[in-house]
Amino acid sequence: ILTDLLFPKYRYWAVAFPAYAMMLIIFVCVMYTSLNYIVTIPPNSWNSLCGEVFTYFISFLCSFVWF
Repeated sequence: ILTDLLFPKYRYWAVAFPAYAMMLIIFVCVMYTSLNYIVTIPPNSWNSLCGEVFTYFISFLCSFVWF
């Protein structure tokens, strides 16, 4: 009883700190995923199928084809 009278705020932080920590972890995970979606090219983009190496390879193969 004496500790409740002397330290009443620690009971609040015993519940509040884990709640804030969990919300911070969830917020960081959501923001990380959201930022990755923002910087990623769309799935229907030609660059998602063919990168720089593939384009070089196709131009190399087409150099041997005589139209």
